Amino acid sequence: MSKRGVNMRLGRLRALAPFRDPADNGVTLILGSGRSGTTWLTELAAAGTDGRIIFEPLHPKCVRGRMALPRRPYLPPDQPCSEMRPIFDPVFDGSLRSVWSDRYNDRFCYRHRLIKEIRANLCLGWIAKTYPQVRIALIVRNPINVAQSQMAGGWPVELSWLHAQPELLRDHPFLAAPELNRCDTQFKRNIAHWAVENRVALDQLECNVADRQRVRFFSYDTLKDDPLCLMEFLEFAGVANPARILGQASRPSRVTRPKVKDPRAGEAEKHMPTVSELDYAHGVLEQLHLIDFAQGDLSGSRK
Repeated sequence: MSKRGVNMRLGRLRALAPFRDPADNGVTLILGSGRSGTTWLTELAAAGTDGRIIFEPLHPKCVRGRMALPRRPYLPPDQPCSEMRPIFDPVFDGSLRSVWSDRYNDRFCYRHRLIKEIRANLCLGWIAKTYPQVRIALIVRNPINVAQSQMAGGWPVELSWLHAQPELLRDHPFLAAPELNRCDTQFKRNIAHWAVENRVALDQLECNVADRQRVRFFSYDTLKDDPLCLMEFLEFAGVANPARILGQASRPSRVTRPKVKDPRAGEAEKHMPTVSELDYAHGVLEQLHLIDFAQGDLSGSRK
């Protein structure tokens, strides 16, 4: 058997091994676009909380019947959406077990639960209302860097899920802006994708402004450069002694591409956006009032 096959079998055995994860464990949900540092931050928090990582429980490999749902499901915060409870309840009460979601766990007892998800930005408000015991951290990274990283990894980003959800367009009519539909390159589609899922999530976060003790926004670009902000995030995620964990911040996450030794050093084989693509990014971010949330340099490298 190849080394990869051995590792896969060991990972499967480790994921399905019995462990103790009491239903009343504290729960932190870490949301963000794909390639926004959510895995890196989840692993840091898990190291400081003896936490169980529940990795992307909305992935098709994890949820039975998930393929029948949009890639980015939208759940209106003011509706019960009871049909979704069988999917989300096991995630938050700890009863969910799967090779996919438990593949990074190797302990026998867990004192906290950390849920990492990149497909639930549009559910932030509903989750906050439906599961008041859950702390929610929304991670936002510079969209140029996100788009470049997604393209370097060959992610098939598309927007069909947006037009397939009438309730989403009804509740957020600005998503019908013509700029979002002028995606004639993959880079532009990645930017539009980032803009939609983060604009909706930030709007829903603002609706929970009175509950900022458990629903917070964090900038990845600030967290990676400012140890004090990183400690603030770790404390929010349940880490009792965040200063002790800072020394592990330079370690790459387990989903970092092999060519990238440091998760903060940038991505290999970056796509260099054209003038047209950068103009598109600026236009979409301005249209959706996201310039202030984009963080960092939006100029990119022109060719």
